[in-house]
Amino acid sequence: MVSSPRDNPTRGATDPHTDEPTGKPLNGHRVGQQGNDPLTDLQRRIAEQQAARATEAEKADTGGNLSRGMGTGGRMAADFVSAILVGAAVGWGFDQWLGTTPWGIISCFLLGFCAGILGVIRLAQRAQTSQRDAQPEQAGPGGA
Repeated sequence: MVSSPRDNPTRGATDPHTDEPTGKPLNGHRVGQQGNDPLTDLQRRIAEQQAARATEAEKADTGGNLSRGMGTGGRMAADFVSAILVGAAVGWGFDQWLGTTPWGIISCFLLGFCAGILGVIRLAQRAQTSQRDAQPEQAGPGGA
């Protein structure tokens, strides 16, 4: 009875007429070559896929950081503009109530501007602290 390569996968491909080894790969692997073990090849392919997935995950994190940064920037802009508008509205109210036009609106507008700047600085510091806390420590090879 002639055995086929399916019966003995370690033999390699054989010529169906002479049952002699052809030297062609069986299942993509040359039998008997050093370092071309199917298990080693599988481990290599798994490592390549894991590296590719890690790269994709890093790209996704970058996108998350971008959207988080844009959200923080939008909040800073909204807080800054709203502080100025509230200051101007309060100043206008003082001018109408006390009859001190235009000094109330000018002074409260400037106070609103200063409050907006302080709010933006606080948000920036909070965002920087949360970003620093979210990033894992990247120590060098010596652990330092």
